Amino acid sequence: MIGSWLVLLAFASIIVSGSCYYLSFKRKEAGFLHAARYAYNLTAVVIISFCALLVYVILTHQFQYTYVWNYSSTDLPTPLLISTFYAGQEGSFSLWALYTTVIGLILMQYSSKREYESELMFVWSMILGFLLLMLIVKNPFGLIWDAFPKDLIHTGPVPPDAVNIVWLDRVKGVWAQYPVEGTRLINNFTAA
Repeated sequence: MIGSWLVLLAFASIIVSGSCYYLSFKRKEAGFLHAARYAYNLTAVVIISFCALLVYVILTHQFQYTYVWNYSSTDLPTPLLISTFYAGQEGSFSLWALYTTVIGLILMQYSSKREYESELMFVWSMILGFLLLMLIVKNPFGLIWDAFPKDLIHTGPVPPDAVNIVWLDRVKGVWAQYPVEGTRLINNFTAA
């Protein structure tokens, strides 16, 4: 859940950054330039945070996330487990957003010394904004019971032998059960 909020925060802050860079270019006001830099740095911190969070949920086998369930399993060795970060479309977009952010930090420093930071970083912010918009649509932090509600969401008492239970609404007795094992990275490649 927090991962989804981090993706939304990154998108909002990069839109603010791009808008401030545009206003800085048009109005030649230093206040907009400083705001744009702060917003871009906030975006960088948030993107690094949600990428680290995605690696963490993969390494800790949190199969309640559809992405983790789709591309990992408990029997994968650590190097393959880490590679599941970029195995699917959502992870690839996350990796590209991370690369774009880091390159943008370098470009910000470089272009500020040459007096064309506003123009360059406006375009760069819009590129990063597009990548983050794709991550909002293809969210790596989507929950598995949202993807398969008919199979995983149940109503009524929880069976005593049930494992990996999450209460969605305790008052109404709605609960979900998520898998104890993922489908594995290798199964996704051999099935194709």
